[in-house]
Amino acid sequence: MPPSLLLGLPYELRLMIYAYLFDAGEPDPLTTMRDRDGDESAGCKKGSAKTISLRHSEPPSQQLAACTQCFGMAPQPSSPSSSSSSSTNTNSPLKPSRTRYHVMDHSWHRRCVETTYRLANKDAFFCAELMRVCRNLYEETAEFVYARHVFDFGADVEAVRPFFEDLSDASRRRVASVALYKKGPWRYDCWSDRCEWRAACTYLRENASVQHLRLVVQAGQVVKGQEVEADAPRELSSADVALLVSIRHEALLWIGDVVRLKGLRTVDVVPDFGLMPSPQTSNLLVFLAFSASLNTGVKEFLRERLRLAG
Repeated sequence: MPPSLLLGLPYELRLMIYAYLFDAGEPDPLTTMRDRDGDESAGCKKGSAKTISLRHSEPPSQQLAACTQCFGMAPQPSSPSSSSSSSTNTNSPLKPSRTRYHVMDHSWHRRCVETTYRLANKDAFFCAELMRVCRNLYEETAEFVYARHVFDFGADVEAVRPFFEDLSDASRRRVASVALYKKGPWRYDCWSDRCEWRAACTYLRENASVQHLRLVVQAGQVVKGQEVEADAPRELSSADVALLVSIRHEALLWIGDVVRLKGLRTVDVVPDFGLMPSPQTSNLLVFLAFSASLNTGVKEFLRERLRLAG
């Protein structure tokens, strides 16, 4: 097969063409700014790398499926080659046949619904046909799509494993930047995402090659006018955070999952402050102090524990 004429162009010009043909568009503001519970989310701020936002799809029907399995023991996804050819599976960030998985219905019934992930960006366009022209073009365009974008899962951390397992091994290794949103505990404390969060972090630690992690953390502030009812939370130092993590305090269990990730070079922690009622439990008092320390003690703790560059 003769070499593609596109490969004869200067590399910088080819990158400009790829940016046009593989355009992630803009994240859907309704999806990016609000998660499915209606909580405000800061999402991922715009930067040099564009963001590909992945969220749960709405079930095709509202019928709820009973599920007795723990989220951490979800069914193994089928092999990508079982539904279509390998070229189809590896040539698009979102393959036509995506792994389906179960998530907990956020209602009082607390049942499982089957869903899959979807691209939440507006006006996104990926020219998968170009990736099929030849091996050299595939290597360049795959590097552009997977290595040059931030894959933002928001609060839908259940989608992390199915998405990565739908990728080929080579594509999975190319994904270097991931963004996650960690919910606060005060609205649905009894419906904790602890199992889902641990499963996502465990998978990233054992199977992915993520180097850059962006954490948007839902933080709490006492409702104005109720500050006098609770002592103003003092900021936690790095040593305080380390102690709370070591004793597995409920408010910081998820931090322990983050520090077990391997290969991270940068961790960007962004607080997303929201109003909460005056705390009535010790856990929420610790959470308030943790919220006040996201830009200080928490960042310092992560930098020290993960040995990140200052």
